[in-house]
Amino acid sequence: MANRIEFLGNIRGPAGYNALGADQSDKTVAGYVNQESGATQTRAALRQHFVPQSAYRFNNGTTPLVDLIDNTGSASTIHLTSGPGFKGAYLMGIGNDYEDKPGLLIANKAKGVGFYLDNYPSATNSAFFGAQNGGGSAFMDLFQNADNAEPVLRVRANPAIKTKWAQSVFAAEDKLGSAFRVLTEGGIWAQRLVTVAPENGSDVAAQVLVTGAPGVGSSQRSGTYHTINGETYLSATGQESKWFATRVWSTSDKLSFQGGGIRGDFGSNEGGAWTTALQINVHGQLGFFGAAPVSRVPVTPGWANDLSTTIAQVNAIKGALINLGLISS
Repeated sequence: MANRIEFLGNIRGPAGYNALGADQSDKTVAGYVNQESGATQTRAALRQHFVPQSAYRFNNGTTPLVDLIDNTGSASTIHLTSGPGFKGAYLMGIGNDYEDKPGLLIANKAKGVGFYLDNYPSATNSAFFGAQNGGGSAFMDLFQNADNAEPVLRVRANPAIKTKWAQSVFAAEDKLGSAFRVLTEGGIWAQRLVTVAPENGSDVAAQVLVTGAPGVGSSQRSGTYHTINGETYLSATGQESKWFATRVWSTSDKLSFQGGGIRGDFGSNEGGAWTTALQINVHGQLGFFGAAPVSRVPVTPGWANDLSTTIAQVNAIKGALINLGLISS
């Protein structure tokens, strides 16, 4: 007899063994599997899947309710398939109605895959679908509990599949449609406003660092550092842990273009004085080398055609250059 049993309706053994019967003390599949008398081909087949003394409908909480061990090299230990007349909402349901225990635990201890979903080309719906129907807890929590571990979540494109650059390996949508995508080729595509904000409203150090790969030595690695006040550009000097630093910085009503010399604090805007080369304020005024921004200087009337008018014109030009900060007073 094949080691596959197809149960139609209630699970039954010989007369009196109805798994859904009223007398649940002995009218169970466990009772039938574990009895020593009345050996049948059905019981022998069941024992290939239900190890004796391990399948219990009621137990004391110290052993599994159902324990399946497959040492036969079968294609699968359990295989659920819907037939043409299946009208149910789902093939298998897990209702976690009591206590604070997981509804499903998959212990991945070897080289296999803990949870595998195969979305066939014939499928018209998602292989995984979840709905957040309550606001009391997160729909999904992923915790990194191992030191120096691989990523908690990794989404990858098969490099053997050649496709158009716009195909996505990850996509997020809002009520207007596609908002954010990670593409198989072409990087990250954001179709909405991207906001980077500090966790604490009083913390102004919300920052984004764009840099080379971590494996690249610091002598060859450059980067751009974005903060709430502006952008810092750090370029490789060819020396370890030293970078040429410049930045565009906004304070109050001014935007400043500044130089920071050679710095040893990659990814930071602290650690040394910044020299302002150019300032522009919200009124369109301009100043160089730390001078307060000023408006455009009006022309001195007339032309230099003798000594006195030449002196007046030269002094006007000198005054304008001093006010702009282009020459020292």
